[in-house]
Amino acid sequence: MALKKKLDDGWYLSDGILNPFPVGEATDVMSAAVKAGYAPDPLKGLNLMKGEWIYNRAWTYSTVFETPPEEDERVFLFFERLTGQGEVFVNGRRAGSFGSGEARVDVTALIACEHNELRLRFQAPGLLLPAENPMPLLGLAGPAWIITGNFVTLERVVSRTDGRMMTVEHDITAHTAGKYTFTYTVSQDGLLINRESYTEQLPAARVIRTHTVSLAGEDAGSAPCCDVRVVVERSGIGCAQVSFRAPLPGRGAGRRAVLLYQPPTQETMKAVAALGADAVCVSGGEKSIVDADCLFDMKRLPAVSAHFADAACVAPRTLADEARDEPFWPPRTPLWRLRGGVRPDVEALSALYGPDAAQNGDTAALLTRYEQAAALLRYALCARQCGETAVVPWCAPWESLCGEGVTERGGRPRMAYWTLKAAWMPDIAWPELPDRAAERGAAIRIPIWAASDRAGGEEVSVDVSVYRMDGSRVAHSTKTARLDVPRCVDTIELDAPDGGALIVRCAVLSENVELLSQLDMPLPIRDGGAPMQALLASSVKLHRTPGGVFNGGGMAALAVGRCLLPGESVSDGEWLNEEF
Repeated sequence: MALKKKLDDGWYLSDGILNPFPVGEATDVMSAAVKAGYAPDPLKGLNLMKGEWIYNRAWTYSTVFETPPEEDERVFLFFERLTGQGEVFVNGRRAGSFGSGEARVDVTALIACEHNELRLRFQAPGLLLPAENPMPLLGLAGPAWIITGNFVTLERVVSRTDGRMMTVEHDITAHTAGKYTFTYTVSQDGLLINRESYTEQLPAARVIRTHTVSLAGEDAGSAPCCDVRVVVERSGIGCAQVSFRAPLPGRGAGRRAVLLYQPPTQETMKAVAALGADAVCVSGGEKSIVDADCLFDMKRLPAVSAHFADAACVAPRTLADEARDEPFWPPRTPLWRLRGGVRPDVEALSALYGPDAAQNGDTAALLTRYEQAAALLRYALCARQCGETAVVPWCAPWESLCGEGVTERGGRPRMAYWTLKAAWMPDIAWPELPDRAAERGAAIRIPIWAASDRAGGEEVSVDVSVYRMDGSRVAHSTKTARLDVPRCVDTIELDAPDGGALIVRCAVLSENVELLSQLDMPLPIRDGGAPMQALLASSVKLHRTPGGVFNGGGMAALAVGRCLLPGESVSDGEWLNEEF
């Protein structure tokens, strides 16, 4: 039976000079050395110069893991996030090499009977130039897993539908030759539509097999998609399985998933399998959509307007790459002054949030973070509501692949990371704010909208709080609603305070008070109700939905990640390393 076990503790670290010291759970070399007392905190004073020796040595992580049960034929080690280059050793024998990112290593032939020694040896990156990042991550920066599987491994699954039939292509590796049964179970809103089985004679090699499954069963409804589960068995033993959602064109408001990323990679193909998408990615430079076989023009997707064709070049990965190691928002955005280096556009900040915002380093940094998170979330929120096309940030379902661009130098996620994570929660609530900054002293009405992707909806609590920039709360409301369709669940009414901005926080809680999603959004307050030109300049026109959720100005989708509340403020210069 397949197993997935996390190696979450028992790690030791050594550079060949220092005796191996415990680091507990997986963490990067600098953090482990600081915690163990071998290096000073690099974020204080000039301590960064005292830690340069760390990058001139080769470091080795070591731990011990137990051998999985004998009935599991293949054993793999999976590392979610490695930073640096090096090699993997199991019981003293080399298992493979790795670079920065995720890594999967087959160790079936190397494991012992009971206990096994695992070592990760990272090469010394050497002394960095002054213009480079002076404190890059190095080491095991994410969880490690032991994964086992029987007989086969599904490398890739791609599905295509025409509304009545579904073609599924499997890229599969059979570790043992023999007869395998592929069983397809198709359901819609919990009702079984169809079940079909295919038997294949597979060699001990990597092969491609294609099957056709009917989606037009007697119990098929009019829903825009159906749930598909594929189980691969050998002699009655489950070997592998995958579940995904297949869109049904021509039925209701079916969606075609579009992944915003440059070349189709293994990760995007995994997302295709999970989402049942027809298209694989949007190429920002060529404004085209690429799938596994052919090239589609952007105009062939009616729900992708000219605004999205132009906006494709600011895909999440592009934003992440541009934002790497920059304290403020990257170039070509309203709050950025290209000729001014890494400082925000003071004039834009002053015009939008008042002169105090531009003078205070903490406030300026926080507001530019809101801009960054808002830009990523616009596409996700629009995708949830826009007819046939879902524009999916490729890294949203794959948190380990978000990249360094949405983390701070200390390795903590930016607000943009939490925004991506929240945008695809099944239940979500957001405020519909006006297109103009609120006039000081005027009455403000803020409709609160909520939606759910769960079949039949679920009764949840929508908790709304409004904060000043100093963290003090000025309004609060909680409503219970069943989110079967997008709807306005509450309206917040209050008087605008003097200048600055308000932060509107919308949280969705389950019946047992579990936090399902949370989004924050800034509302500028200033004299005269000046237009929010700085924010609107970068927003796109959103489609009006049957529920009337989004207006033409696009401000309904300018929600952001997590704001600072009382007790979470940071001093000027230190905010880079705070976890927003």
